[in-house]
Amino acid sequence: MADVIDNRTQSRNYALPDQSNKLRDDVVRLIEALSQIDGDVGALIAAVLGKAPLEHEHQIEHIVGLVTALQGKAASDHSHQLGALQGVDLQQAANGMFFKLVGGVWVPAQIAAGDIRSGTIEDARFPSHLQAANVQAIIAGLAGKLDVAGGAIAGNLAVGGEFTYGKAKAISGTDLDALTTPGFYDGSNLANGPTGAGSSTWYYVQVQRHSNSGLYVEQIATALNHSNGASWKRLCVNGAWQPWRQMWDAQTFDPASKLNMSGGNLTG
Repeated sequence: MADVIDNRTQSRNYALPDQSNKLRDDVVRLIEALSQIDGDVGALIAAVLGKAPLEHEHQIEHIVGLVTALQGKAASDHSHQLGALQGVDLQQAANGMFFKLVGGVWVPAQIAAGDIRSGTIEDARFPSHLQAANVQAIIAGLAGKLDVAGGAIAGNLAVGGEFTYGKAKAISGTDLDALTTPGFYDGSNLANGPTGAGSSTWYYVQVQRHSNSGLYVEQIATALNHSNGASWKRLCVNGAWQPWRQMWDAQTFDPASKLNMSGGNLTG
């Protein structure tokens, strides 16, 4: 009697028939294999029934420990007041103050000289317009500009359109002999001023200076409240002031009221 060839599967060791075996022998072996397969399939079905579908959802309360963990977290859209932060004390806060770390706590403070330390701050820490090269260029450009508060222009000033100015410069109590800067002025109690309207009179004063020398100056003074609005003029010639001369006009001199030197009739 030939031996039964006992072929088996590699994974589960199920009996396999062989053509050399007698049918009655392999039938017994196949019954054994089918029984094993049935058992394995039954166990697999039981295991699958205990699993969730591939696409499924969970309620939050069904996830172990999740609700408890979330209760200790802040809402995603929450905010914090600055004073509520740990390590921050705002009790002395006021406008214009900065935060300073003192003893491990951030407190409001003014910047003191001792807070500014020596060293160099890299350009990368500043926006481009505040980087060193740009700031130096701005400083260099401002060096040639006139401050809005006023100042002196060293060169010539060319005005293409209309030219206006705010008001005359007040010079009360000034010695007009020392006033040689071109401009428009007003004031009273002016030393070396015209005497025709009185020394305490207010005057409008205009000053012109020669283009080549400060020793040649023209002054014109007009009385502010004089009955005839009289004006006086004088020149500084080579550094020496000439006497004031009244400037006659139709208001202060009427030629028709005078007798010609060639003769005429007196009405009085």
